[in-house]
Amino acid sequence: MKQTERDEKFQLTTARLARRMNRRSFLRMTSGGIAGGVAAMVLGIKEAKPAFAHSTDICYPPGGNYCSGCGADSTCPTAYITCTPYEDWCGGLCPYWSGWWYTGTYPNRHKCRDCRVLYCPCSCYPYYHGYCGCKSTLHY
Repeated sequence: MKQTERDEKFQLTTARLARRMNRRSFLRMTSGGIAGGVAAMVLGIKEAKPAFAHSTDICYPPGGNYCSGCGADSTCPTAYITCTPYEDWCGGLCPYWSGWWYTGTYPNRHKCRDCRVLYCPCSCYPYYHGYCGCKSTLHY
């Protein structure tokens, strides 16, 4: 295959892809992964995997439990506090230094928050008593 034939084939292929995927859809697909990577670097998360998991519109609460009685802005219910790596006795359940993150894309994203019971004893694996998560009903 000659150089000009390869160039033409490449141009046709990229033109076909450009018609199928515009800039907005490309950014929508990649923004979650990029946001997770930046969060991992800026917030000092040891593992980027939780950041990428949280880039979808679903909140993944600690231990898989959602709290009842959360505030509209994702505040923890009464007798619970925001769980951060400093407050996380089970280790790794609450990876964000702020204790919260956003899911989805603007203007329809939600704020998710990791919570833990204020006064323990609380247990770790397999039941994770005292750990839960909140998802805002407000959009950010």
